[in-house]
Amino acid sequence: MKTVLEKIEEYQEVTGIEGDNIDKLKLYVKCFYIKSKFLDTQDKDILAKGILRKIKSEFIFCDLTDNYEALDILIDMEKQLKLSMC
Repeated sequence: MKTVLEKIEEYQEVTGIEGDNIDKLKLYVKCFYIKSKFLDTQDKDILAKGILRKIKSEFIFCDLTDNYEALDILIDMEKQLKLSMC
């Protein structure tokens, strides 16, 4: 979780953006990694889909603004997340 959150921070530094989408992404990541007896498999799936949806919207933003450095960070972040979601 720590490396994913660090990637989000790095992404924010490169893009200079803050906002609701990034805040929700951080929240979803934190909730996904929490080991709670109240979160079942379905909850984890919903969180994983939310994370991937938020990242997809950031991909679109970076593509439209030609921010290739930020795209590289998102790709790394997505790889780390997919490995941990398996």
